[in-house]
Amino acid sequence: AEQHAINFANWLEPLGIGVGWLAGKQKGKAREEALAAIKAGSAKMVVGTHAIFQEQVVFQRLALVIIDEQHRFGVHQRLALREKGEREGVHPHQLIMTATPIPRTLAMTAYADLDTSVIDELPPGRTPITTVALPDSRRADVIERVKLACTEGKQAYWVCTLIEESEVLECQAAEDTAAELQNLLPGLHIGLV
Repeated sequence: AEQHAINFANWLEPLGIGVGWLAGKQKGKAREEALAAIKAGSAKMVVGTHAIFQEQVVFQRLALVIIDEQHRFGVHQRLALREKGEREGVHPHQLIMTATPIPRTLAMTAYADLDTSVIDELPPGRTPITTVALPDSRRADVIERVKLACTEGKQAYWVCTLIEESEVLECQAAEDTAAELQNLLPGLHIGLV
């Protein structure tokens, strides 16, 4: 988890997105500062261990929970995180991952309302994927790169967190983005999935 925190901080903090780190081994001032940043919302992304489940951890606006190696977490711990993020009847999305196909995973799927996807091999001829994070101030550059790639016969995917605009969440909506891209890229076929 600590390595994840370091990597996410390297990627996101240059974009103005604060990354918090919380672990049971943190003590004193470091722990108090981490808890304060999480509560205040200055830590927009929080990476941590089981310490995140503790009662004194208060999230300002928890919208997405990603649990890696889910077999190390119980159903009740995941539900506790879900409840920590409840706001006006809306609960955070959860992405639960594991590379260990253990029997408990099957039981959790049957009794904890989880679906599973299995990726057991890489696609043939797979080419490496490069992921780049850019601030919204460079949105025009991204759109220009999409245009260039598509005119070269390639495809581009623009992923949004919402389908339609929300009054509760301040996120990019797919329907609005598709309309915007259609206006900005009139020569391209823009589809909405």
